[in-house]
Amino acid sequence: MAVCAPVSMRVTMLCLAAGLGSLLVGFCGEARCQEKTVDPLEAAREKDRQEVRKLLAAGEFTKLEALCNDQEKSRERYSSGSCRLSVIVDALSEPTSRNDQEFLKHLETLQAWQQAVPASQIARVIEAQATLAHGWLARGGGYVDEVAPADLQRFESRSRKAAAILDDVQKLTKTPGTEYYRARVDVALGIGEKPQREWVEAALKIDPCFREIVQQMAHALLPQWYGEPAELVDFAAAAADQTREACGDMMYFVVAAYIYDFNGILFLQRFPLEWERIHKGIGDYERLYPDATIHLNLFARMAVIAHDFEAAREYFAKIDHRVDLKVWGSKAFYEDQKLHLAADLHEGGQERLLIAHEGPIVALSVSADGTAAMTADRQGILRAHSLVGDGQSMTFLVNGIRAASMVVHFPSGLLACVLADKPGILLTSVQSGESALLPQGKLKTTRIAFASTNRQMAAVDEAGQITLFKLPEFEVERDIIPATRRSLSQLVYSPDGSRLAVGSDKGLVEMIDTTDGKTQATWSTGTAKTITIAWSPDGKRLAVADRESMLRLYDADSQKLTASWKAPLPFPEALAWSPDGKTLAIGLCGRRYEGRHAATVFLWKLSEKTPQPLKGHKMGVRCLSYVDSGKLVSAGYDWTLRIWKPEP
Repeated sequence: MAVCAPVSMRVTMLCLAAGLGSLLVGFCGEARCQEKTVDPLEAAREKDRQEVRKLLAAGEFTKLEALCNDQEKSRERYSSGSCRLSVIVDALSEPTSRNDQEFLKHLETLQAWQQAVPASQIARVIEAQATLAHGWLARGGGYVDEVAPADLQRFESRSRKAAAILDDVQKLTKTPGTEYYRARVDVALGIGEKPQREWVEAALKIDPCFREIVQQMAHALLPQWYGEPAELVDFAAAAADQTREACGDMMYFVVAAYIYDFNGILFLQRFPLEWERIHKGIGDYERLYPDATIHLNLFARMAVIAHDFEAAREYFAKIDHRVDLKVWGSKAFYEDQKLHLAADLHEGGQERLLIAHEGPIVALSVSADGTAAMTADRQGILRAHSLVGDGQSMTFLVNGIRAASMVVHFPSGLLACVLADKPGILLTSVQSGESALLPQGKLKTTRIAFASTNRQMAAVDEAGQITLFKLPEFEVERDIIPATRRSLSQLVYSPDGSRLAVGSDKGLVEMIDTTDGKTQATWSTGTAKTITIAWSPDGKRLAVADRESMLRLYDADSQKLTASWKAPLPFPEALAWSPDGKTLAIGLCGRRYEGRHAATVFLWKLSEKTPQPLKGHKMGVRCLSYVDSGKLVSAGYDWTLRIWKPEP
């Protein structure tokens, strides 16, 4: 039933190209390594990079060799838990300027190191990494079918040269590290066999907190390479079990964080991970390395996705003054996440609240009996929610889209996405997960609407032309050229599907007969852009809201104004009529509202002059829907799906 597909090889190649992430993983002595903490704020990392680069540029190869040998024995670590030797090798594996000429000079320098210290194995390993990085420079970060054949040939040639260097090293010294690097080259080339766990187990006997080697085995066991989800989770458990005496369940968290890095918000759905063990693992990690900023940030993000909001609030408090934007992407996104974890998010008069997404909800559809709902966000995340019982949710992913808007049509089980970057409508079946692009000429689609009664869909393109499709075949019935075509902003079917109400940027509303495509009426509601339109259940009234926050009610047949209300700023974005047609629910737009209790949902009993607020949402509300029982369901920019008790 999942819409999500396995992570593609194409995506993985991009991830590998983004950075080699060199990690020295096997040049340890036989004795167990004694760890030391370097710098609680990680300031020494850049200092180390600069110092070793200066030594390499000056030809101080003996000093570099001694430094690497010392780190090999001491296994010195930064306060984040990362190996200092790994950072040194990273810095020495690439030139400061990544271009072809600089790489050639850099490789010559590494060869000079080997001539100066003929017995050096670390210099050869670094040369192999530099050669592989030089190959990635030629290939670039594009998909395979987007890379020029000559560049792919250079990539393969350099990768094979790196493999040959490591083969020579292994003839002299075969360690878990050389096994890893050889397997890593094979992965880059798409060849080779699954690395064996034995060399990871051997390395962990020497250094039980050696998380880098665990991460690299986790990479090899990703489904797009050599493993399966259950196998990778089994490895996480085995690594944690082996190292429990030294570092508790830290390794379980390390693998889970790596899985999250490749799978995003679906990491718990695609892999049978134990959330309780992940939670314990970050506690063990923090106990050993209290300044592991990026890992504390990662867990905070993962806790939000897991809907463990108590744990998320705990770790947000820990990272508030050391936010790592590599995890969050931007300070604004972090602040949004933090805002949604506030304790008062759950305050309000709603009967039930679900944290439905990790971002603003842009589409909502509720079953008529009120037992289930579907929501979607702009990232292509679709969730099905049970509104009864334990309120479980199921997550789907519509891959590879940038959606300008979405419509979830419950009766047909379809998610229709208006694409932001190309013409057509992406239709995805929630049942089968299959997707198909429905073409609509050469222009982008701007609006779509479903009519459930006569099984019809309407779509509008950039030029304002409306196309009516017959469901479920999606055959074109007719094209309509509305009078408001150049400024069309809204498109809504009447309850019986016989009419379309079309709103414009210029304050015009047009009524169109869907049977013949003819305009029945056109009238002006003012000069402001029409934001949203809603038909009453009997099809006799029309509610129209504009950008100037005016909400007007019209008789649908005579087009006469029957009532109006000036809403609070910024403007109404969602409207829904109660099943009996006596109440109109109003959702206000807006990302943020001043004050803890600013209402963004109002109920207008039409027997009264003024709508009354429903306090609960902490941000604007984009989607509203009534169910047959009279309950109201709302979804908003605060990620939440709320169910409100029916009005007496």
